[in-house]
Amino acid sequence: MSIATSRFSLLRVQMVADSRQRIALIAMQAYQIGQQLARDPVHAELLPHLQEIKRLRRSSNRKKRVSKPSAAPLQATDVPLIPKT
Repeated sequence: MSIATSRFSLLRVQMVADSRQRIALIAMQAYQIGQQLARDPVHAELLPHLQEIKRLRRSSNRKKRVSKPSAAPLQATDVPLIPKT
């Protein structure tokens, strides 16, 4: 890989990151404006949209649960007996 190619790749990654940050900023500003408008009963139709955005934001911040194989609970007969000495 040449130096020009690696620089171009780095620049492309940086541009994508910058554009994602700008999109996130614009989306957050729109959400906050919607919240302010929804305080007025005239704009009550915004409430379901804002609730959906809030739900999506909460669910995207959560860590994904790792599914573990469920082990059967131990029964009294499964426990080995310790001989008395």
